[in-house]
Amino acid sequence: MPEEPLIVSLQGVLYASTGKESKALDCLTTACANPKSFGHAHHSYYQIACILALLGRREAAFEWLERSVSSGFACWPFFLKDPYLEELTRATRL
Repeated sequence: MPEEPLIVSLQGVLYASTGKESKALDCLTTACANPKSFGHAHHSYYQIACILALLGRREAAFEWLERSVSSGFACWPFFLKDPYLEELTRATRL
């Protein structure tokens, strides 16, 4: 399932966490281009937030995290400890 948003966005997290920004952004674009998923969209939204946070794009990451929360994935204790969202939690502790 090469176009599945849930899988593609997860691949994007891997690329972002290993410093491959271009590949991570390609995955983000592909995940956003396909509205149908075998999973819940809020999981893809969360992974897109992780990609953006890892790439230092805080504002966009917050927007996608908010989209994930508003569509059913409001797991704040997990978000606060998630190493992929560390850039966001650090930014809010000023």
